[in-house]
Amino acid sequence: MRHWTRLIRPALACLALSAALPAQAQTDQQPIELSASPFELSSLGLRFNLPLSATATTRRIGTEVQADVIGPGNTYRVSITSRASSNTELTSEAAAESILLNLKEAFGVTDGDSGGSVTLATFAQELRTVEAVGFAGGEAHRFFIRQPATREGDDTVRGVAVIDLGRGRMLVWDATAPADGFENLVPSLDAMLGTVRFDDPERRVADRGIAVEAGKRVIEAIGTDRLRVVFDNDADRWLRLYEPTADGDREIGYRRVTTWAGTRDEVDLSSSGGTDRTQGFLVRIEARTLGETSPQTGERIIYDSRGTYWVSEDLTAETWQLSIAIRDGGRTTTLTEIGAREGTEELIVIAQAPSGRSETTRHRLEGEGYLPQPLVLLLPELLAGTETAGDFGFYAYRSDTNAIAYRSDSLRRADEGEGWVLRSRVAPGTPELTKFLNQDGSIRREQLPDGKVWDPIESNELVNLWRRKRLPMQ
Repeated sequence: MRHWTRLIRPALACLALSAALPAQAQTDQQPIELSASPFELSSLGLRFNLPLSATATTRRIGTEVQADVIGPGNTYRVSITSRASSNTELTSEAAAESILLNLKEAFGVTDGDSGGSVTLATFAQELRTVEAVGFAGGEAHRFFIRQPATREGDDTVRGVAVIDLGRGRMLVWDATAPADGFENLVPSLDAMLGTVRFDDPERRVADRGIAVEAGKRVIEAIGTDRLRVVFDNDADRWLRLYEPTADGDREIGYRRVTTWAGTRDEVDLSSSGGTDRTQGFLVRIEARTLGETSPQTGERIIYDSRGTYWVSEDLTAETWQLSIAIRDGGRTTTLTEIGAREGTEELIVIAQAPSGRSETTRHRLEGEGYLPQPLVLLLPELLAGTETAGDFGFYAYRSDTNAIAYRSDSLRRADEGEGWVLRSRVAPGTPELTKFLNQDGSIRREQLPDGKVWDPIESNELVNLWRRKRLPMQ
């Protein structure tokens, strides 16, 4: 499943139901504004602040952790990876010097008489030698070079920084930018390095345990009657996703949310066979997202998704089916996912790639705090309905990473007027999402970290808007 999850992320962005106050980090070149909310590499117990308007994602490849930071306006990219060396005495300075030497050799002229093993000169220009950049409790060592153009590109600048994690383990920051972006890349990388801090692992575990216990209590307090009130209604909810620009709003997508009380067999599982009349609660989300322009067709790629999710009244069983169609001109690629759980020990997910190959993943549900998918999708309404402000933790499945991750949710009264503010992280290290809610928990507005906005809208208004802008609707 990992080989195609990157394809479904634009669609999942519409399926899933912030802006932070800026801080500043002063460098020797110019001040760089940083987000007040830190980005986390939770598996390493590490966090740092991103430049304002930068975005970041994390993933695990085998035993290694990787994060990617994209600078504002795609001005630079930083890949952060954990690496291990057989030399347990290796220092960050020595590792940085070794990487610099390897890069020079990669762009070097070698002595042919010596079997190509001796570098006589290099086309890479060293812009900054290996230098230390301090942070709370430690330091990184970094350098910058200018790399010559390849056949199909221009010169680039590259900055590499290394942090010693101990016993031969290193965290390597590999930053690249166009050659004219050097003056911006240096202070941006140094600003991030300067805010690095490592957590106290014992405190992190304790805080998470407290939040999970609070989340468990609040879900228990909701009860079946309240679930029936939230789910069993006939009103469809429509939301519009757009990006405000100087020339007006740019439409990105929309979604339709439908909820009802019903039975398990109302999830369309054509391969399940038989009938299951177990009572529970369902939510269906149908969405369309307009992607970037396809280089093949010249048209915007369209992502259509439909997910139906069911959970039993006692929350001990669940089933869902998700289908995503990626339309590029006349070509359509379809991806599907089926999830099922009986009891509180294991979740089974079956994903089918465009090739027709299926992959089955079994996820162990360790301990308490697991939140079924239908409750995840309606969490704002459920939490606001309890009228209990607080910090809550849950474990929930994510289709985009095919993993169960810890999520945190903080509910507070709005500063002005009625309503609530819900701040959430769907996984450690992900950007904080902020939803502004009405008193009943329905979404009033959601501002995404990349500047896009979700707003509720009436279906007829949405149709008229998209028709007026000549956009393709389902």
